[in-house]
Formats: sequence, C-alpha cells, structure tokens
Amino acid sequence: MHETLAPQTLSYVDHLASAAQATETQVHQVAQTGSLRPRAASQSTLRSPLVSLPTAPPRLPPECVRAALDEVDTGVVLCTPQCRAMFVNEAARRVIDNSELLQLQADDRLVIEGAANQKLLQRAVQQAACLGLWQLAPLRGSSQTLMLAVQPLVGASATQPMAMLLFGREKLAPDLAVEMLANLHGLTTAERRVLKGLLMGHRVSELAHQHQVAVSTVRTQVAALRAKVGVARVDDLLRLVAEMPPISSALRGLRDSRLRGEMRITQGPCN
Repeated sequence: MHETLAPQTLSYVDHLASAAQATETQVHQVAQTGSLRPRAASQSTLRSPLVSLPTAPPRLPPECVRAALDEVDTGVVLCTPQCRAMFVNEAARRVIDNSELLQLQADDRLVIEGAANQKLLQRAVQQAACLGLWQLAPLRGSSQTLMLAVQPLVGASATQPMAMLLFGREKLAPDLAVEMLANLHGLTTAERRVLKGLLMGHRVSELAHQHQVAVSTVRTQVAALRAKVGVARVDDLLRLVAEMPPISSALRGLRDSRLRGEMRITQGPCN
C-alpha cells in the first residue's frame, strides 16, 4: 500500500527532480562547450527547498528564568560589584524580609549589619565580579549567622560584570521535599513527626517528651522509618534527606509579578 504524500512533500520531491535534471543538463553543457557557467534557464530551476532550518535556536524568555529561580528553595541574588541587587529570587527575599543582619535598601543595595561584615561582603562581591574568584562569606550578627557563597556570574557582559550570591539553607531540607519523601515511602503521621524532629537535630528522648510517648515508642517509629526508606542508620537517613532537590514550598504564596526581582541593566563596569 502506497502512502499518500503531503503537498509540501510532493513539492519538495519535484524540486529535487528539477535540480537533478538541471544538473544533468549542466553536465552536457560542460561536455559540449567546456564552460562551467550555467545557463539562465538552469538557474531558474535551482530554487531553495521549501523546508528551511532555523538560523538560531530559540531564546528562553527572561520571565521563564525568573520564574524557575523562584521555584528553587535556595536564595539567589545577582548583584553588581557595588553590591546593588539586580535580581532577588523568592527564597532570598524571604530571608532578607525576616533578617536583621541583611537588609535591602530602597536603591536595591545590600547592607549588612556591622562594618566588618559589610567590608567582607563588598570585597567578596568585587573579587567575584571583577576577578572571577569564588569565596565563602560567613556573616555573623548579634542574633543571626548567614553563610553566603559568592561567585562570578559566568557569561555576564564585560560592561556589566556581576556576582551571584547563593544563600545557605535555613534547614536540612525544604518542608515540601520532606513531605514528598514521606508520601513516596508511605510514612504514617507519627513517623513523619519523628522524621521532622530528627531533621531538626532532636534526640529520641526529646521527641518522646515532646510527643508525650515512651522512648521505646519513638525508637520503634525510627526503626520503621529506616525500614521503609531503606537505610540502615539514622545518619544515612539524614544524608538522604540532605541530598533532596531544593524544592520550594508550594504554599509559599506567589508574589505579584511586579514585586518579583527583575533583571535591570545599568552602565558602569568595576570602579
């Protein structure tokens, strides 16, 4: 049974046949005249095919990049060498809004509590943006400590070098990731409470006191936890949770798009 070809396919086949016929005509012409110049009639038959390949791959819209970064439960800030924030994702904004150590001024400049912290961050950002250096910046305040990874933004414009700040995790794993792990392995409500308590660093005796149950009951729940997840020790369980992807909470509440971080381009390299 012969398949029916689409009209575009037939046109393309006709083009190939015409091109082949024109090539054969040119071969005879060269044999007779010794000239490689094609006839005018032959040129008209050599048309470009109807199907054309794109000249460049499609570009991802900036709003898609911003939305993707907002769904990551790791704080991300892109800033200039002068510590002016050009983009702040949802996780970083949540930390800044609840922090007394790190503030974002009206002109989008990052300000740290303490002159030593400000100097440390300024130097790390400048060296990352202008010299391409990777650094850890531990910022310590009176009531809070933040660990930032400061690295160059590879591919940034030479006229606008930028650094990327990555915030340390507030907890071992996001709440949504823990719930997804619990659903995956069919943990009971009590086992979920125990898992979250272990992730917060509580001991079995502390969990028993909090839940008003016997220590032996919590030990049984821990054993059931390990068996369902498939690990031999609590340390292995904690390591497994630490390796969970940084999934942002589905209940975080989306901000209005106008209030989200925006990529802004300004002039002025390192100075």
